[in-house]
Amino acid sequence: MLYLITAIVLLLSGPAFALTMEEAVATGLRNNPELEAFRFEEDAAKGQMQKALLPSFSNPILEGGLSTKDRPPEEPGGRFQNNQISLSQSVEVGGQRRLRIAAANYNLDRARLEIRDLERKLKAEIKDRFVQILFLRDKEALAEELVQSQEELSRLVSVKYEAGDVAALEVNLSQVELARARRELIAASSEFKNALFSLKTLIGTAADAEVVPEGDLVAGLFPLPEVKRLLDRQPARPDIKAAEAETKRSEAAHTLTQRELIPNVTWKLFQSRDEQRNELGGTLSVEIPLFDRKQAERTEARAKVSQARVREGGLTKKARNEIEEAYTTAVSSLSELDLFKQAILGRITENLDLLQYAFREGKISFYDLRVAQRETIETRYSYLGALLSAQRAYNALERAVGGDLR
Repeated sequence: MLYLITAIVLLLSGPAFALTMEEAVATGLRNNPELEAFRFEEDAAKGQMQKALLPSFSNPILEGGLSTKDRPPEEPGGRFQNNQISLSQSVEVGGQRRLRIAAANYNLDRARLEIRDLERKLKAEIKDRFVQILFLRDKEALAEELVQSQEELSRLVSVKYEAGDVAALEVNLSQVELARARRELIAASSEFKNALFSLKTLIGTAADAEVVPEGDLVAGLFPLPEVKRLLDRQPARPDIKAAEAETKRSEAAHTLTQRELIPNVTWKLFQSRDEQRNELGGTLSVEIPLFDRKQAERTEARAKVSQARVREGGLTKKARNEIEEAYTTAVSSLSELDLFKQAILGRITENLDLLQYAFREGKISFYDLRVAQRETIETRYSYLGALLSAQRAYNALERAVGGDLR
């Protein structure tokens, strides 16, 4: 009933749209500002790839010169002019271009995988927020149900008081319980609205958009696959693949630094002309690596390779621990839910119905009914909390695995 009333109010107050968990995830992956900004990392990596693909790491140099020269006094003619033009180009001869392309390619792979990894984390966060909203929605509905029950019970106590069957203290106590239930409903409603606003901010939806969340906390709690199957999927996790790409990029960069010890060859073609002759020629020059032998660059490159390998190994171990821990938590959550379903929910609800009947018949006091009613509500709240914990455990396991569990 509360869901219907909420939907009607939203429709009357402005345009509203239903939102499922899958739609929330898709919207967030499309509109989340942090993810949208991070995607430019791929464009930056593409720029590095474009630079690596250039035929040469340096541009050719074109030089020109013009000078005048005085003749000796004994020679006629006065001054004459000299012209010179040259073209030079430095060439890598140690295979540096191939290594530079490989490093840029691994860097591009890393950027793309890091975007996928951020999407993995954002997806889990959106799902956690969404199931929290479903929990608060159901909690609000349960609070509304408690208010209706307390209103009915308060009227019944008043009727019994008029008939002289209960004391005035029980009337006052029933009114206190009704006020308490209404206060809890107000708190639950406020908590639900705040959580919904937080979700809209996360997925990039307008703050004034009226959203009606759809779904059930029980949905999605399917039997878990074997943990070995999930552990076998660990190497495909995007952050592990990104760490692997970074290791390969560092190794390529280290090899490139070593190859840069091989001096580049610079060729030069020139033409010069004066009044007496026209000269054509060329030169080759090689830099002698006498002082700068890339000592600092090689040390830095080795350190980065070691760092990348350590990070990759540590991340692999961490991912395995995350999967095992999340799997254990999910199994425990399912066991708790089974306990609620099989031994608690049905019996406590049946007991409350019997006690309400006994109170109407005057066989028990309002105090006994009040305690039983509170225990029933608290148990149902606990059941909602167990459902929320199970959904979050599934989300955590999906995040640890790096994909859908099915």
